[in-house]
Amino acid sequence: MTLLLDILYSEYFRQNYQKNYTYKLERARELEQHRTSTNPILLNLHKENAE
Repeated sequence: MTLLLDILYSEYFRQNYQKNYTYKLERARELEQHRTSTNPILLNLHKENAE
């Protein structure tokens, strides 16, 4: 059943690839703006990149 749904989804996505891909990127950027982490390693990387 999962394989069938994967095939159907991939065919639907392929029909209008550029529009769907652009939509996916926009939503990901929106979500990433509000994403936070409490992992000290990731927090240090963010500070190092800002310098």
